[in-house]
Amino acid sequence: MNKRAKQKEETRQKILMAAKESYCNKGFQVATKEIALVANVSHGSIFAHFSTADLLCQEVLTNYFDDMGEALDECIRGGADLKSYLHKWLELIELEEGFYRRISSEGALVSDGCQAKIIGFQAALAIDMESLIKKLDVVSPVKKLPLSFLVNTWLGVIHYYIQNREWFTPVVKNQKEKLVNQYLILIEK
Repeated sequence: MNKRAKQKEETRQKILMAAKESYCNKGFQVATKEIALVANVSHGSIFAHFSTADLLCQEVLTNYFDDMGEALDECIRGGADLKSYLHKWLELIELEEGFYRRISSEGALVSDGCQAKIIGFQAALAIDMESLIKKLDVVSPVKKLPLSFLVNTWLGVIHYYIQNREWFTPVVKNQKEKLVNQYLILIEK
């Protein structure tokens, strides 16, 4: 990679990191001018790399979900059961809880393209959870409930605690074990 191409890629990465930080701190409706300030680049640089603000947001979400997905896939490749998978997921959320909280609270407000990234990740989680729930069912029978209910119950509990974290002790940090165990009690016969 020549020097110019390397600088271009470094600027692109600065913009992506600044956008993620800005979304975390100010929400997904933050102006691209503010993202440029955080990235310490000109406003035009944003559009030299991303033709629209929506495409910038989509790439930030894609990168975030790809990283989470890879870590969760690695967990499964390592032979994880449902309990350790859910623990790993909470550990990943904890690393960037503020950003995940924005996704949870503002996901319905973003563009269709961004929503597709969120839904795609949740669909991948559902596939992982389905296979792990089937494995658990062999060892400890699971209630015969629709998979969508089992997955959405987990998502709902996590999102509720994250959205209302002011009412609780730091949930993801301090309550991982309790949340996972309560969920397993809820789904097992």
